[in-house]
Amino acid sequence: MKILRITLFIIALTSCSFSFGQNSDTVHYKVLRNEPNSINNMYIYAMPLNIDFMIQYINISYGFGAEYNYKDKFILGVDYKRSYTEKLNNLIHGTDDLSLQKTGSAIGGEKNYSTFELSTQYLIGGRLREAIDKPVVQDGINSVTYIKIKTLQYLALTLRASYGFHRHNISNMKMVGYEINYNYQAYKLDNPSVIIEDIGGTTMYYMQYVSLGVGVYQKQDLKFSTQNYGTKDYSMMTTYYFDVLLPVSQELSNMDVTDRTKGNPINYEVNVNDHTLMTKYGFRAGMKFQSVSRNRRINSGAKIELGFLPGPNKLTDNFFISIGLDLNMSFNTQK
Repeated sequence: MKILRITLFIIALTSCSFSFGQNSDTVHYKVLRNEPNSINNMYIYAMPLNIDFMIQYINISYGFGAEYNYKDKFILGVDYKRSYTEKLNNLIHGTDDLSLQKTGSAIGGEKNYSTFELSTQYLIGGRLREAIDKPVVQDGINSVTYIKIKTLQYLALTLRASYGFHRHNISNMKMVGYEINYNYQAYKLDNPSVIIEDIGGTTMYYMQYVSLGVGVYQKQDLKFSTQNYGTKDYSMMTTYYFDVLLPVSQELSNMDVTDRTKGNPINYEVNVNDHTLMTKYGFRAGMKFQSVSRNRRINSGAKIELGFLPGPNKLTDNFFISIGLDLNMSFNTQK
């Protein structure tokens, strides 16, 4: 068996093609491109489903993004994510507990979860390694035809940096099964000397931030021709990363509060931003995968990320896990 593999490898080196089949089909192919470190790639993708598990609630959103890789030099990216509706994100909030005496809600602006980020990655220490892949050349009703092919994978360390904007709803109320108490201290806008403590309600958290980090980037790009199934080409990229998040600005929206302590309810606007402790750093770790295959109309991608956002109170109050699934309508810029 080992002799057969060596023989096939020698034939591949001399003629750039050999045969392998599934379901007794022999597929002849010739490698046309196999240099992932020297090509440019553009990925454009839609994210129909992204779920963010946060301390306050579960966010359900959609998104779009793009990523451009210039050879073995750098990567530029842009990502946008937004909630489908506010109602979806309030499913697990339960109802206000009026025993808090004071309840409030965010004033003005859109209350949906959203993020926007521009990123860059500088590739260093790149190298090529050999691997065996099994690209599909035909999807049948009862069978799949594929070939085994020796490919090259490009691995590199990355130095990462980004600038972004983030916002989400923060609740300070008793909820079904547990309790969240940020214990805001706020004052009336028309009378700053009056301090109102432990307001029950919701506010919007707005943050501009920069991130700095490191990662490992893996890339594969392959194109080959077959006698019976035409030309196939596809590329894949995977990034593993760790970033430190540093806020440029942090702000909580004003709240419309109803005071029920003196009989008749009194409504007034309060500022919860100036008297709330903010954590000035955070971090995230994750993995992002994208694939492109020209013999498929829709390709796939995925992203998983976890960490702690900068935000109100201590760092552990801002833990999150984010999972995203992509429909990859991407393309490869090389012919």
